[in-house]
Parts: sequence; structure tokens; C-alpha cells
Amino acid sequence: VGWIGTILSAWGGYQMYQEKREGKATVIYGLALNVIGSLISALGGSGGLSSWLIGALISFAIYYLVIISRFPGDPQLVATPTPKS
Repeated sequence: VGWIGTILSAWGGYQMYQEKREGKATVIYGLALNVIGSLISALGGSGGLSSWLIGALISFAIYYLVIISRFPGDPQLVATPTPKS
């Protein structure tokens, strides 16, 4: 399950690089599968929960970067005030 999530994340990242908007959803689904797969592996005795927690934090950081990323032409996240003359 974790490998499939990694492949989906990589494919979605490539799609985002090609400026395809559907790549963002693919990355998010891939990250979710990766976290679930690594949790299953950690509960099975390979690596333990501490390594899973570190991996989950890294996945969350990547998730955050994907969510805040904008494509050309998208509105800004925060409106900038106009300078007074």
C-alpha cells in the first residue's frame, strides 16, 4: 500500500510540474495511502511507531506545501493591501 502511495504521489507531482490541476488531488491521495501503508508496516513490527511518526510528519509537510501551491493565474492566498500614494 505504501509503495502505491509513493508512486501516486510521484505521478501527481509530475502532473503538477506540467501545470495540470488534477495532479494536486493525485498527490494528496498518494500521501494518504503512503501514511496508511507505513502505519500498517509499523504495526506489523517493522520500524516501530516512532519511525512512522517521523514519516507522517514529513508527509504532512509535503501535504501542506501541495495545498498552498498555486498555479499560474490562481488568486493569491492573502489579499495584499494597495499602497497609498
